[in-house]
Amino acid sequence: MAEMKQERVSKSRPSDEYRFFLYDPEGDGDGVIFFKSAEDRDKYANKVMHEYHQDGWYEQVEEVCAGTVTHIVKKTNVIKRPPEDEIDEEGLDGEGNYWDPDWSEMCNYELTAISAEG
Repeated sequence: MAEMKQERVSKSRPSDEYRFFLYDPEGDGDGVIFFKSAEDRDKYANKVMHEYHQDGWYEQVEEVCAGTVTHIVKKTNVIKRPPEDEIDEEGLDGEGNYWDPDWSEMCNYELTAISAEG
């Protein structure tokens, strides 16, 4: 496939702002690109599909798909690393939490609905 120039209206991770996606099996990275609007996504999809038509159609065009993300994984319950003088020689803080020397925080992750605004 020929390399296409892409406007900076997309990115590689979904968010509240970038919730419209296009999957292109021949695309960069994992083939998924996220956009701010359905219009931006659809405009790019038309360019992508055109790239599959060269002296006939490449079969991979049937794998191209688009959609809207409704949920993403977000950090929750973030705990910042306590000062070093509050962590003992075994790496435990006063509440018994273990702190690896490379950690600056601890957290959980949850699947969270994102805003329908966009």
